[in-house]
Amino acid sequence: TANPSNFSWQSDLSETYQKLGEVAMTAGKLDNARAWFDKALAIRKPLATASSSNTGWQRDLCTTLTRMASATSNPDEAARYRREARVIYEQLQRGGFFRGDHKFARLGAELAQVAARVGKAPAR
Repeated sequence: TANPSNFSWQSDLSETYQKLGEVAMTAGKLDNARAWFDKALAIRKPLATASSSNTGWQRDLCTTLTRMASATSNPDEAARYRREARVIYEQLQRGGFFRGDHKFARLGAELAQVAARVGKAPAR
């Protein structure tokens, strides 16, 4: 990754990876989507960890984790990503961040859909 010490560039790069993952997911290419989301996650986790008070980066991480949960066919992986995303989502929600933000509300709905899908998956 180019210039890992520049957090702004890293955030922009992760956004590019995220968008490429979403394009792949829309096209039904889930393996490609997961690869792009993995790249985004590799940047977003350290950013969110480095600045836990940056609610934008926390939301970005939550979004990527949710998309990973949606893109995987492995129910155990989906459940793990969903749990991680849910913890962050609930912290942001309790803090009143993104109140009235429709994108954030849709993220909550997507988490609920993943939970329903994972709950219906056969036990391994």
